[in-house]
Amino acid sequence: SSQCFQLLGCIAARPSVMERGDVSLQEACQQSGWPQDVVTDPSRQGKIAESVEEFLDFVCFGDHSRGQLCVLRDGIAKLGLQASIPSALLKACSCCSSAIDAVLEAIECGAGTEDDDLDGYVFWWPPGDCYREEVEGRTMRSKLMRYRDFASLDVPNYVAELRSAARLPHHRTKEPTSTLTTIDVKDVVAGRLPM
Repeated sequence: SSQCFQLLGCIAARPSVMERGDVSLQEACQQSGWPQDVVTDPSRQGKIAESVEEFLDFVCFGDHSRGQLCVLRDGIAKLGLQASIPSALLKACSCCSSAIDAVLEAIECGAGTEDDDLDGYVFWWPPGDCYREEVEGRTMRSKLMRYRDFASLDVPNYVAELRSAARLPHHRTKEPTSTLTTIDVKDVVAGRLPM
């Protein structure tokens, strides 16, 4: 989904990671906010695709019955989506050290079409707990600011399904959508999806 691309954009936009071309599991966990014990749990592991073909095969024909995740390494560049992501979001992702700070910075810099029009979920793991909790709030900004109350505890966090708060017509299909990108996975696969 486009939310995967947006999350990957935040990770992929970090120059230190992009220049090296490889990321250790520990680095990926630190940069994404995912707890390492969750990532190393075989029942929760996603698939890492190395090629566009492998990724699109998973998107089009993979078993999605248990909410499996597939990550295309350097997917933003491989799918040619760099220009489809709001520049304010990419810039924030490249200069901030956490997803929370990056989204707050993106809101300040106008990543959406209006002030604070981003939406999504903010999750955190309380110390010693293996289940995540959602941070509640009326707006994305309020969720992120509320999480900051826990930030001093150095607890793992992540932002999921970052999108526009308003559903607007897609520039190509005119279908109502809340994606932040101008190009979506559906556009990239050009009719190959079995829908």
